[in-house]
Amino acid sequence: FIGLIFIFQYLGTIISSRHYSHYLLQAVTGFALLTCLFARRIRRSSLTTKKINFIFVYLLIIISGLCYFTKGGGIGVNYGVAKLDGRNLGYKLYAYYETFVNYKILNKISINDYNYFFNDEETHMLTLKRTLNNEFTEISKDSIYIYTDRGWTYPYLDIRIPTFYSTAYHTNLASDGSERLIRELKEFDPKLIVMEQGIPSFEELDTLLSQRYQYVYEDNKYEYYEMR
Repeated sequence: FIGLIFIFQYLGTIISSRHYSHYLLQAVTGFALLTCLFARRIRRSSLTTKKINFIFVYLLIIISGLCYFTKGGGIGVNYGVAKLDGRNLGYKLYAYYETFVNYKILNKISINDYNYFFNDEETHMLTLKRTLNNEFTEISKDSIYIYTDRGWTYPYLDIRIPTFYSTAYHTNLASDGSERLIRELKEFDPKLIVMEQGIPSFEELDTLLSQRYQYVYEDNKYEYYEMR
């Protein structure tokens, strides 16, 4: 029964087609229970060829899965000067914990260096927050919409998500995503729309911006459109 739990959890991560390392978390329960079961039975009885072969196949499946999920690059993108994209999952885990220890325990690196280990999202978030606080102080947070692929932008800025989809890629993936977003923006009528640079837009959104908003500001990552 425990083996079936692990198999279904493990297969769920593979057929999800989302090959990011953190998707393996859903298989942790089954993996832990099955490993404990193996350890308990090995202690109670001697190893046999059948058990050794079973454990070998079990470990082979785990290692193959870890190599398979390395494709997603879900753990870190920066490690000093070197990139982690081509590294295996074991090295990524080592790099992460080394960086964590150097920052939190040994105090060898700064908070900026620690954040940079993952990517530059924290820097961009700080820039966005500073711009909203300095350049658009008269606009309420409840009147701001941000077109971004970063789902944690709104909670980071303490802004209520005004639309059904919080990220641009979810909007673009949904069959009715673009129509729904335009309808919601017309109902919500935000005073300020922030567009993250490099994120694919669509014709209806560009038309809405040109008709109702004016381009007023730009920093190194975002463009700001204020209602006319």
